[in-house]
Amino acid sequence: MAWWIPYFFGFGAEEKAERYQTMFGNTHSFLPVMHGNVPNTLHTIFHVTLFLCILLTIYISFRDRKRTRS
Repeated sequence: MAWWIPYFFGFGAEEKAERYQTMFGNTHSFLPVMHGNVPNTLHTIFHVTLFLCILLTIYISFRDRKRTRS
């Protein structure tokens, strides 16, 4: 499971909280701690960038499909 599922919904957070704290406890984060987890800034930026790329890809594919039909 990705880090954001335990962070937002708490599924599996108990098992991962200690491990996440050990791995990412000394890294910068700007989000509040939820369910014992907090994503670090680098992972947050990466996932936002990935989400924007996916949205842009979907937008471009539908825009191009509409142009070819006209």
